Amino acid sequence: MSIKKLTLLRHAKAVTALPGMDDHARMLNSRGRAAAAQVGIETAGARPDLVLCSDAARTRETWEILSHTWEILPPVLFESGLYLASPGALLGRLRGLAPEIGHAWLIGHNPGLEQLASELSGQFTGLTTAARARIEFDGAWRALGAPTVRRADYFIPARD
Repeated sequence: MSIKKLTLLRHAKAVTALPGMDDHARMLNSRGRAAAAQVGIETAGARPDLVLCSDAARTRETWEILSHTWEILPPVLFESGLYLASPGALLGRLRGLAPEIGHAWLIGHNPGLEQLASELSGQFTGLTTAARARIEFDGAWRALGAPTVRRADYFIPARD
């Protein structure tokens, strides 16, 4: 049975939403940009086969900044369906990945991302902004679920 890897990354800290502001268009603040750069350094050697990224401005900017430390970039799909998606919708998208994908990243939003990480790992993960959960599991993407998880680890960038 093959071992697959999944990295769930919450976007870095965004500017505060103001009344009437389009949430989808919120960019990162200075703390968020620094945290995204730190995540890039921490993950530079863990190049995935594919990155799934919400098409929101803050997730796209998180990816843009962290990927600057990577020598070779993987394919990236920016998808509107990942914006504020439920854990079930996220899991459904991951279960549809091609069998040849060995390591996938999903860059998204809470609460769905945090709930998915908690359900898959069997423990509360507390995905603060720019935090990531990496989960290893046995089997195929179509069978991804809590019983197949072998290992999970987490990274939370240092706060200034």
